[in-house]
Amino acid sequence: MNFKLKILFLGLLLVLCVNSVSAADSLNNMTLNDDVLLDGSDYVVGETILIDHDVSIAAKDHSTISAENNNVIFNVSSNAKLTLSNLNLTNANGVKGGAIYNNGVLVLNNCTFVNNKATFGGAIYNNGTMILNNCTFEFNIASVSGGAIYNLQDDLTIHDSTFIGNYAKIKNGILQGGAIANYANNLTVDNCSFVKNHLFNTNWYKNGKMYGGAIYNSGNNLIVKNSKFNGNYIYGYTDSMNKHVDLSDKYGGAVYSNADISAFLNNEFDSNEIYSMLSSYVTKKVYLSNKGIASAIAAYNKVIIINNTFSNNSAACPPINIDNGERCIILNNTFINNNARSLAQSIKMDGNNTFIAGNTFYRDENATDKGYFENPDYWEVYEILIDGGVNNTISYNYFENSNGIHYLNSFGEDKTANLTISNNVFNNSKKSVFVEHINNVDITSNVFINSNYAISTYTGRHINIKNNYFYGGGSDNSSRKGYIDINSHFTDISGNVFRKIGTEDSFGPVIYIKVRDNITIAGNAFIENTVAHGNGIISSLFGGFYYIDGITDVDGPLGNVEVNHNYFANNSLNDGAIFESRASKINIEHNIIENNDGLIILANETYYKTQYMNFTKNQIKDFTGDIMDYSYFYNSKNFDGSANEEYTGDSTSFLDKIFDFVKNLWDEYVKGKNSVKDPNNVDTNKNTTSSGSDVADNTDDSRDDIKSNSTDSSGDSDVGDSLDKSHYSAKNSLSESESNVGDSSSGLSSDSSSPEVHELEKSNVSKDIADDNYLIWIVLVIVVIFALLAIGYNKR
Repeated sequence: MNFKLKILFLGLLLVLCVNSVSAADSLNNMTLNDDVLLDGSDYVVGETILIDHDVSIAAKDHSTISAENNNVIFNVSSNAKLTLSNLNLTNANGVKGGAIYNNGVLVLNNCTFVNNKATFGGAIYNNGTMILNNCTFEFNIASVSGGAIYNLQDDLTIHDSTFIGNYAKIKNGILQGGAIANYANNLTVDNCSFVKNHLFNTNWYKNGKMYGGAIYNSGNNLIVKNSKFNGNYIYGYTDSMNKHVDLSDKYGGAVYSNADISAFLNNEFDSNEIYSMLSSYVTKKVYLSNKGIASAIAAYNKVIIINNTFSNNSAACPPINIDNGERCIILNNTFINNNARSLAQSIKMDGNNTFIAGNTFYRDENATDKGYFENPDYWEVYEILIDGGVNNTISYNYFENSNGIHYLNSFGEDKTANLTISNNVFNNSKKSVFVEHINNVDITSNVFINSNYAISTYTGRHINIKNNYFYGGGSDNSSRKGYIDINSHFTDISGNVFRKIGTEDSFGPVIYIKVRDNITIAGNAFIENTVAHGNGIISSLFGGFYYIDGITDVDGPLGNVEVNHNYFANNSLNDGAIFESRASKINIEHNIIENNDGLIILANETYYKTQYMNFTKNQIKDFTGDIMDYSYFYNSKNFDGSANEEYTGDSTSFLDKIFDFVKNLWDEYVKGKNSVKDPNNVDTNKNTTSSGSDVADNTDDSRDDIKSNSTDSSGDSDVGDSLDKSHYSAKNSLSESESNVGDSSSGLSSDSSSPEVHELEKSNVSKDIADDNYLIWIVLVIVVIFALLAIGYNKR
């Protein structure tokens, strides 16, 4: 027969030993006393071999040792060390470890574990010290946890190893770790490959929880770096007729971690899944809970995710799901065509002091942005969903063919967010930014290209939308929702450029103010936009009325909608107007309005009549139609249209300066200078960062250089035509610095006396980001606008 049945404790007289002592004698007593070199033959062990002192076993040409599904192969005692090299261990069977039970020191070099089985740890159960180098684990099975490895001891490092098709399987109950189940601190996985490892429950209807298709970690301080996760999954089959299939409490198609600190560096996550196979008799829908499910990484607490790629992952929630996050960093990752059946496609989290920067989010043009809900047309899915938390920053990211950012506070009474969304690019995003139920939000210095709905707000206070550039797109043909849709108190829209928004078929205005008070629209440029169907460039419904406990107080005191120091030029109004008002209190002053083909003010609502409008001290030139339609004013005396003058400034030079500046700025931005880098090539084990000023300080320092660049010629194409995603991608910008990150698990020590690892302060990150990105200089547009407006007024 091809497989030679040699009993180790009887047949090792044929084996060449390192020294002169025959191994056969020791094996007869189930104890190895010496280092052994095998000749490449195949062996069978009928009983577990006890290792009670230091032994090394190696083979010249990968000898195979089989237990024929009867027993564990090696039991390493607490005072012993076993070193195995170039061996194949197969067909072993046990409760704690199929092939090896380790209480001592275990070193594995270039070994392969195939088809081993156990309750805990299909191949290895480790309660001692273990080092793995260049090992392969294939098709090992656990009935509870750790399809390949079950670890209980600190400081485990796994290098250059491969895990294929390992799994944990049960009919009902808790499963953990298709390949690795770790319950100790300081686990490091470096340069490993995980392919089609999984958790499998034969009845998934209302059964136990399942965690980590490839890796489960409950110890503190996890580092996973330079590794690949492909096709790992959590899977369930149900034969319950006409029942919902419950996918809640199934966490991490690839990795689940509950560590204080989890770091994922330079990894690839491709086609990892959480799913269920329904029998043909099931007629009701699958129940998809949003809680805690992630196709790639499900983690808690402080999570650091840098320079990874996530593609084609699928689950009820997105590839990354972080609960109770604190000081999380998600930097320079790439997300491609991930499919989540929830409100987020790539990142879902809650937490405080989060920094999300330099990431690329890309979807094919034909990819769906709907979740698989009972009423999918009601829900919109965004790449990033953050539910609650304070002091979070989302900057320097690129979104293409996908909705962008959704930030809300579902449950917390304190809705203070202190959220910053800045310096991002949204290209062909149907819905780019949606914030609801939160206060204190800054949306600044972003670029929006061909968005249908660029920014939407719902409730909340103190929303600042400043210094952004909006080009193309506009609301679709079925909704009167605004391109900028405002449902929040104390909202400031200033210093922005709106260009070529809308079409003749668009139903929505450029800015739509709905049932909120104290809105300021100041210092913006509205150029070559198109509205129709009786809308305005700026439309107001109940603007100025207070909104109390979900009810508009029509009879109560009025707040204000202030529209001042804006520039309106070359807009096509198509039966609309510059300003459209219904039941609002609006002050429109000190604006420049020229060469617009239609009404300036429209108030044609028959039911909600305009309350009050002050239209004074504006400069007007070359418009067709009347200043306003007086027909539906609540009281015509409440319209003050005095002291408006003819504009005599040079609009051509004004427009040229704005367009040339933005176009040249964009050309510079897409030439490869936009990549976000790890600040100062940080060695996170030493936690060394240099001090530096924030983005605003860098902006001031380099203002002169940027001004000089803005005068250069950069081509004839429009800024919208110049968009090139590939130049913005930050995918490879950390390739050098990551070699310094997390070289040892000790670098993630939870000891309060040690320097905290991976602590990338936002000010330092922002400093380097500013050095390598020019999008922030869009703020200079508002400087130009204000300066030229001031010149115009001085001439008067």
